[in-house]
Amino acid sequence: MRDFFPWALQTLVRGETVTVSKLAALPPEAARDEKPHQRYGTQSVVVIPLFAGALYSCANLRRDARGTAVAGRRREGFRMVAEVIANALARRRADRALQESQARLTLAAASADARLWEVGPDNERVWMTEEGRAFLA
Repeated sequence: MRDFFPWALQTLVRGETVTVSKLAALPPEAARDEKPHQRYGTQSVVVIPLFAGALYSCANLRRDARGTAVAGRRREGFRMVAEVIANALARRRADRALQESQARLTLAAASADARLWEVGPDNERVWMTEEGRAFLA
């Protein structure tokens, strides 16, 4: 994206939404961004930054022959969809990190012949090594 849309990328990294109602409305510093848009036939664009451990973006590239802007209500709906996606990505990353942490702890516990378990505040069993399960069974 850096090579094709450098202005848009810088804008997204600052946490700002890129909204262009028509290519002629691009600022002068976005001159390099215009060529790929022309090649893809983009008439208007909304790109919303998503930060979920890394920068992702959720884009709506409109090919409206009139080059009109995306309506405000539609843009807000698009922003809500983008936030749902960002939250899902963040949860997925957190789940993976937890699974990796539990796998490392399980390996360390097995190496030390330790019996470990974790109990949640409501006494619900959350995690247990095989040795811990055998010990409590």
